[in-house]
Amino acid sequence: MASIAASRPTPTVEVAICNQVHGVEEGETCSSVGERFKLDQSHFLEINPNINCALMFVGQWVCIDGRLI
Repeated sequence: MASIAASRPTPTVEVAICNQVHGVEEGETCSSVGERFKLDQSHFLEINPNINCALMFVGQWVCIDGRLI
């Protein structure tokens, strides 16, 4: 019995590197934090990959300056 191993590309995973954080204040949302720090929504979500915008809370640390590597 012979087996053939198929070659599969290794998936790449992007990692968010954060350079500066902000503590969420009362009344802030993902959108308002992005606007305040001049981040478009897609970039804000990229550098905060585990954020749940519906459940943000006062004092939660969010990344406001970062990049993907």
